[in-house]
Amino acid sequence: MAKAGSQPLRTRSFRSSSPTRGARQRQRRQARRRQRTGPFRRLGAGVYSLRRRPFRGPRPDTVRRWLKGILPNPRVILESRWIRVFGTLLQDPNLWHLNRRSASGAVAVGLFMMYMPPFGQVFMASAAAIKLRVNLPIAASIIWLSNPLTIPPMFYLAYVIGAFLTGQPIRTFEPDFWLDWHNWLGVLGPLALGCLICACTFAAAGYFTVQWLWRRSLRQEIRRRRRRYAAARDSTP
Repeated sequence: MAKAGSQPLRTRSFRSSSPTRGARQRQRRQARRRQRTGPFRRLGAGVYSLRRRPFRGPRPDTVRRWLKGILPNPRVILESRWIRVFGTLLQDPNLWHLNRRSASGAVAVGLFMMYMPPFGQVFMASAAAIKLRVNLPIAASIIWLSNPLTIPPMFYLAYVIGAFLTGQPIRTFEPDFWLDWHNWLGVLGPLALGCLICACTFAAAGYFTVQWLWRRSLRQEIRRRRRRYAAARDSTP
C-alpha cells in the first residue's frame, strides 16, 4: 500500500539495442533492392542513375566462392582425431581465412605433404598449416588426393626420378618385387630423393598456379566492373 501523498514508483523501460522485427525487414528489403539495381540508384519509375559511393576495389569472388563450395564444413575438419589434438592452436583466425596468400600457401603445404609417408599426412599438413598460418581446411583436404588408388603411381614416379638421378637401374612395376619387403632397402634411397623432388615441384607448381588464378580472377573482375560503370555512365541522361 502506497502512503497518501507519495509519488507512484516509475519503472524505467529499457530498449533493446538489437533491431526490431520491422527494422530487420526494412534492412532486408533494402539489401534486395541494392542487389537488383547493382551500382544504380533509383530515381523514379524505371529511371536509374549511377549510385555514388566510394569504390573500394573488386574482390576475386569467383575463386573464393568456388573454394567455399568444395571445401568441407569446418566442424568436419575439427572432428578429425589428427587435427583436434592441436587444441587451442586451432583458434587462430588465420587458419580459417580464405584469401590469396592463405589459399596458395595451403595448396603448397597439402601437395608437399602428399609425398610424405602415408601414415600421419593429415597431422603433418595440419602442423605445417598452423606453423605457416595458412588455410587449414585446404591443406587437410588436399591430402586426400593421395589414397590407395593414387599412392602406387605417385611413389613409383618418385622412385623412377630418384633412380634416374642416382644412376641406379630402374625396376619395372612388378608386384612380386615391390611386395617383398626385403627389396625395400635397395629402393629406399632413390624413393626418398624422388619424393623430395616431387614434393617441392608440385608444391611450387600449386602455389604459383593458385596465385595466377586468383590474380586472373581479380583482373577479370576489375574489367567487368569498369565496363559496367562505363555503361551506366553512358546511359545516364
